[in-house]
Amino acid sequence: MPPPLKSSESSDPLRAAEDVILTGGAHRVIARFAGGLLLAFGVFALAFLAWAVERNWGTPGSLQGAAIGGGVFAVVGAFCLGVGYRLLFLRPNAYGHS
Repeated sequence: MPPPLKSSESSDPLRAAEDVILTGGAHRVIARFAGGLLLAFGVFALAFLAWAVERNWGTPGSLQGAAIGGGVFAVVGAFCLGVGYRLLFLRPNAYGHS
């Protein structure tokens, strides 16, 4: 009869492999890489928004579609900047998790 499992151990081999990977330093590298990508995407989204606003500023016509598109780019860009900053610099949230 095998010994009983500890609370942190699992009989699932995929869960065990995940525990080994996430307890090492690999998750910090992955988080920093993902944070860098998100931060760059957020900067590019906001830069594209600024370019689109400047280009359409003097154009006559309906601005409803431009306002909706601009709002979408602003929200996505701000979200990516916030999450990218937190992941890239490994800043914990209010509960202490990074």
